Amino acid sequence: MKSRYEGIQNKLWNMREGCFFLSLLSVAEEFNLEHGRGKVDLVDAVNMAFDNNYVTSDYTVKKDCELLSKLTGRKVTKRVTSVCGVLDDNEYSIAKYLNKEKTANHFRRRYFDVYTNSMTVKEGTIVSYYIYTFHKEKV
Repeated sequence: MKSRYEGIQNKLWNMREGCFFLSLLSVAEEFNLEHGRGKVDLVDAVNMAFDNNYVTSDYTVKKDCELLSKLTGRKVTKRVTSVCGVLDDNEYSIAKYLNKEKTANHFRRRYFDVYTNSMTVKEGTIVSYYIYTFHKEKV
């Protein structure tokens, strides 16, 4: 019997670059919980993301909208803006930070961070917001 845990440590080993991936999972989970669905299982999400080539081995996300659609069952679109005001009920945001001195990026949610000691956030600035819109159409 093959376990869903088979090879999971190999996949998690490179999660140094996982802030965008984990932020996307938190968006999917927030949407799911608000719409009567369950939490996002990290092991299942990691395996699914690798199986569908949504991420590279270092967790660089190649297909963010497709990943969110797969996790939520809804069509998802993205727009990138320089400011983020009040969002509609079907919108969720992720902020992209840049630390110019270290040429490092970091992604975090508006009200929390998946990596609480990010020097990129402490020393950098927000360069853009990714706004994800969840549509009524199911995928």
